[in-house]
Amino acid sequence: MIDILLISLYIACTAVFFTNYNAPYLSLLDRLRLNRKPLNCALCLSWWLGIAYTIATYSSLAMLMIAPMGALFAIIIERLVKMLPMIF
Repeated sequence: MIDILLISLYIACTAVFFTNYNAPYLSLLDRLRLNRKPLNCALCLSWWLGIAYTIATYSSLAMLMIAPMGALFAIIIERLVKMLPMIF
């Protein structure tokens, strides 16, 4: 179960990084005219990355929790990162 939590956390961190802090990725989306959901939204991107990972590596019924947990973690991480400048 801990592996599913960690995979969901990795997916969420990847989605938040790509949609908020990766300038080359965002400029590529603009150049290809793909700057829309699910590619520029951390919640949507983590959901679809979780679905893709589950399809690629399905081994148990518990793996179906990766996508929703990844999306939930993405919301939490995005809000925590936005609060950081206020804390420091």
